[in-house]
Amino acid sequence: MAFQSTFTPIELGDLLNLTRAKHDAGYRFAQMLCAMADEGIDLVYSFIKQDDEGTWQLENYVIGGYDPATQTVPSVTGYFLSAFPFENEAHDLFGVKVEGNKIDFAGRFYQVAMDAPMAVISPEQKAAREKAARIAAAKAAKEAKAKAAAAGEAGADAPAQAAAEPKPAAQPAAAPIDPEAERAAFEAKIAGVDPEKADRMRAAFEVKLKKRIEAQKGGE
Repeated sequence: MAFQSTFTPIELGDLLNLTRAKHDAGYRFAQMLCAMADEGIDLVYSFIKQDDEGTWQLENYVIGGYDPATQTVPSVTGYFLSAFPFENEAHDLFGVKVEGNKIDFAGRFYQVAMDAPMAVISPEQKAAREKAARIAAAKAAKEAKAKAAAAGEAGADAPAQAAAEPKPAAQPAAAPIDPEAERAAFEAKIAGVDPEKADRMRAAFEVKLKKRIEAQKGGE
């Protein structure tokens, strides 16, 4: 019996469309696996089918770097009910947030001594991730600073340009607040701060940012 397997990276947003296509093409659901990676959790979905020549084709699709703190995963049990134990296992052992599992054990598929035991990382891995996060935050802050400087230069040039116009021009409006750039700059400032303290600082920052955005909209 001949056997072939492939591995293809996909985006999380493509999962349901892919699953529907495999279901409609007559594939069987083989498994869903989780594996810890440097950038989060890798999710592997496997589908199998025997082609016209008798060769079994095992197709594996990998969603890399899933972050359970910020992302949810749509259940594929609407197309393959046999996926329900794999999705429950992913939730209980790795902390994967699955939405819409047709047979959801609500965290009681396994009796574990701690949440997401398979997602525990070593101190070295944690340090590496925190370092990568700080580098990314610093880069984003630098880009935000450059963007703000460019916006300031554009605002400074506006009066001269207005003077050159045959008709009087209105005073230039303040540059609109860029929430994502503001958040990136803030994250760079609190990199390395105690997580609990950082959460409190982040909450206060979000309140102030919301007020500034509302104030700017009210002044338009």
